[in-house]
Amino acid sequence: GRPQEIPLEGDVRSYDVKELRAGKKYKFILYGLTEGKRTKPVTAEISTEKSIPPRLESLSVSDILSDSLRLSWEVSGGEFDSFLLLYRDAEGKPKEDTLDGEQRKITIEDLKPGKKYKFILYGITGGKKSKAVTLETTTVPRKVVPTAASTLVTRLVNFKPSEVTKDSVTLTWLVEGNVPFEWIVLQYREPEGGIRELLIPGQDTFIIVQGLLPSQKYEFTVYGIKGNKRSESLSTEVQT
Repeated sequence: GRPQEIPLEGDVRSYDVKELRAGKKYKFILYGLTEGKRTKPVTAEISTEKSIPPRLESLSVSDILSDSLRLSWEVSGGEFDSFLLLYRDAEGKPKEDTLDGEQRKITIEDLKPGKKYKFILYGITGGKKSKAVTLETTTVPRKVVPTAASTLVTRLVNFKPSEVTKDSVTLTWLVEGNVPFEWIVLQYREPEGGIRELLIPGQDTFIIVQGLLPSQKYEFTVYGIKGNKRSESLSTEVQT
């Protein structure tokens, strides 16, 4: 609310006033000066646009393993200063993680197998919390090591890529049979040579694999698991 004075050169015909507050009414008074004397002023009243507050749109989970998982979220409108993630750790103690405002995903580690977790995420702006988004999920009960001989009648079919970018691929499949899978296993080899394995809930029929390298060929293999039995595997190759 303090008065501001800005001297301008005599040939200036426009000026950008910055660092104003959103949604606030301002009154501007302009004088011309000749030999130290003011002319009759002209005035203008202007209201700045209201800012669109940021809003958390969703919280989703991927890469669920027996001891870890990945959370990701989306924000609409403006930007948050930071995020606050709440959940209980493997011992049941409340845990708080403060995350940077530009962050959109986090990997949660040191979880217990087969345990249900509830995650609550807030956006923080000016020290105030936004409306929370929540998610409940369960870690994989155990490391399943099925034998290839113990196969299932239920099977996966039509395994293929549906969308490919320079660093990601969307893979889809269908399930045939009356016995639903508990888990679907996706495996692929990273450029460094390591094998990456993702466990996907048995009712899912697609996955978006991110973090790939551009202009690389990847081979993906998928099979379903029920108890200690596994389905026949399917494979497909993708070029990013």
